[in-house]
This record gives sequence, structure tokens and C-alpha cells, in this order.
Amino acid sequence: MRGFVYLPLAMEDLMSELRFIGFQETIDLEVYDGTEVRDDALLYASSLPASRGAPVLQQDVKIPVAGQTWTLRFNARQAFIAASTTEQPGTIVGAGLLVTLLLFFITRSQVRARTAAEAANTEQQRLTGEARDAVQVRDDFLSIAAHELRTPLTNLKLQLQLLYRQLRGEEPLDVEKLAQRVLSCERQTSRLATLVDSLLDVSRLARGRMELNLEPVDLDELVREAVRRFETEARTAGVQVTVDSPAPVTGQWDRMRLEQVLTNLLSNALKYGHGAPVDVRVRSDETQAMVEVEDHGIGLPPEDAQRIFGRFERAVSSRHYGGLGLGLFITRQLVEALGGHISVASTPGQGATFTVVLPLSGPPAVA
Repeated sequence: MRGFVYLPLAMEDLMSELRFIGFQETIDLEVYDGTEVRDDALLYASSLPASRGAPVLQQDVKIPVAGQTWTLRFNARQAFIAASTTEQPGTIVGAGLLVTLLLFFITRSQVRARTAAEAANTEQQRLTGEARDAVQVRDDFLSIAAHELRTPLTNLKLQLQLLYRQLRGEEPLDVEKLAQRVLSCERQTSRLATLVDSLLDVSRLARGRMELNLEPVDLDELVREAVRRFETEARTAGVQVTVDSPAPVTGQWDRMRLEQVLTNLLSNALKYGHGAPVDVRVRSDETQAMVEVEDHGIGLPPEDAQRIFGRFERAVSSRHYGGLGLGLFITRQLVEALGGHISVASTPGQGATFTVVLPLSGPPAVA
């Protein structure tokens, strides 16, 4: 042997620099030489066993030191358990509340996202359905409009061709036939003008550009004038039109628009009356006037009572009854613009009664 190195270790000096949380306050440390815990192998003890009492928690850890194995035994005192127990409930409660809040917000976000998605899907389906219905209404209207416009145009063209032949002398000139054909042309032209005016009125109403010229109007006189204009048509159809108006009724209205309302109602009464009598009644009180137009024709089901006032709506087939389905829509819009309202009472097969109620003072300023 040439020599050796000897290093004495003073455990107190070695362990004096040791620091970890709770050391010598709530946690004690014992160091043993070797892998077994024996009193003769004890190298270091932070405190005497008699002074610390029985350990509550204990754990052994083995580590290599300079080619040897040391066993470190950690003993937790009762103070460690008490401190942990004191802090643990608050930590658990805080952590639990935090996790609960996180789960709540995540769940709420998911529910809101799902609700929004379902609402968007429902709205999309509704808009799609409305668009589909609107396209169908448009197509039906264009088909009806084309038919209604083509009929007077075809008749007008035929009458003009016959007039042209007569005037060229291809046939003997018959003044009576000539007058009848000119009258027929005039009727077809008036029909076309009425159809075009209806379309223009719908456009004005949709854009809110319907202007009213308010003036004092005698409703009794206006009703009788409207009935007189239908005398020829009523006589041809074999319909008797009676007016029941016991006294003059004067209100602040638009004469032309109110005349248009009466014309539409009388025209419908003659069209759907099937030759039965038509009764027109005018009544009033201190604040409002009422006009009733009653026919005894085909009538309509109760479920159609409100639908017929819609745009392009019809309660009967367009093949049997002409028109664009705009008359009652325009009538309702005009009556409401005048500050009143219109309703219908009907029984299928027993006719219908249309009632218009108007304030004598005219529409409010907002209208």
C-alpha cells in the first residue's frame, strides 16, 4: 500500500446546510448507513425520538453516497397533518368551485351554440319556405295575369280586324255592327286599363306612395252613383241592386279612392252573386259611417274570410272567375288608409256580406 485518503465526516456539520420545507418543524429526518434501519447504523437524527412522539406519516428513501447506500427516513409530525388538514378544505373547495365554473361556462357555451345553431337552422328553413311560397305565388300570379291580359287583347284584336275589313269595303258597311264593335273595343280597353291600374295600385301600396286627397264626401250620393254605373251590367246579368240609405252621410275622405272601394265590392257582388239580388246599406252614427254590400251568391268558407284580403289570393278557381286576385287586397289597403276597416261574413251557398266602417273625421294624421 502506497498510501490512503481518510476523510472524517461530521454529520452535524454536513446536515447543517440542509434545507427543505417543514424540516425540523413538522418533518424529522433520520439517516442510516446501509439499506436497513437499525439503531447501530444511525448516522444522523434531526431530533430525539422521545421529543417528537410517534410519527403520523413515514417514508424511507435510499440514495447512493460515495459507493455506499444510505437510507433516509422522513417522519411527519402531528403538526404537519394539522397544517395540511387546515389548508386542504379551502384548496379542495377552491379547486372544486373553479372546476365547476369551468364546466358550467363550457356547458353553457355549448348549449348556447347549439341553441343558436338550431335557431339559425329553423330560421333558414322558414326563409326557404317563405321564398318557395313567394316564388309559387309569383308564378301563379304571372300565369293569371298573362291569362287576364291576353283575353281582352285577343278580343280587341279580333274586333279591330273586323272593323278594318268593314272600313276597306270588303263587306257591306253596317253602322249598327260598326257601333257594336267600337263599343266592344271600348269595353276591352277599359278592362285592360282596370287591370293595369290594379297593378299600379299594388305597386304604390307596397312602396307606401298612395296619396290621399281628403275632402267632404257625401257617402249616400257616392254609393248611389256607383250603383248607377253598374245598372247596365246588373240588367244584363238579371240582378236587382237596391240601396238602403235613409239619410245623407258626410265624412272627410278621398272621393276617388272611396269610389274605387265601392266599385270593387259591387263588381264582386255581381260576379259571385249568380243573378241573385244585391243589397247595399249605408248607416252612420256620431263618429263613423258603415257601408254593407250583401249578395246571395256562392259565398265562401269561414277559413277563407281573412285570406281573400291578401295579395293575389283567391277563394275560387281562376278558370271559372276572372281577375288577378288584387281587388279585395287593394280594397282593404284603401279602407285602412282612410282610417277604417273591412270585414266579411259569409256562409257557403248563401252569399256574403262585406262591411266597411270609416271614421267620419277621416284618417289620422299618421296615416
